[in-house]
Amino acid sequence: MNLVNFTLGTIISLLFVMITAYGAYKKDRNLFALGLCFYHTIPIIGESLLYAENNDLMHLTIIMLFLTLVIITLPIGIKYGADNPAAMAMGQKNGFAVIVANLCHGYLILSELIHHIPIHFGIFHLCMASIVLYAIVRSYTTPNSRWR
Repeated sequence: MNLVNFTLGTIISLLFVMITAYGAYKKDRNLFALGLCFYHTIPIIGESLLYAENNDLMHLTIIMLFLTLVIITLPIGIKYGADNPAAMAMGQKNGFAVIVANLCHGYLILSELIHHIPIHFGIFHLCMASIVLYAIVRSYTTPNSRWR
């Protein structure tokens, strides 16, 4: 990975982590989903570049994982709250899917099983998992919580 891609990927990843954290803290659904969705496009771009270099099928597997996460976290304009239990349950299941995927990918990066990705990107994945976990726990502990 060259220095320009490394620096640009780090800055953009950190920006999307901060947008997601701010959206979770302020209960702003659009910022939260926007940060999650755009954050999950970064590994797609990086793995596409790596696949173009060496044609390893592992890169395609990671691309498909994050493409699924992009679809799950697309920021659509549908508003729902605690009054719609089916939508709340689906949102929480999607949140748990995002948590598991980011925890697994963060673990693979930090344990250097995926050796072509810098360590701090694994930390970013763990941060995203903890932010989504924070949002889910906050929705359980705050009665009738409303997201904007």
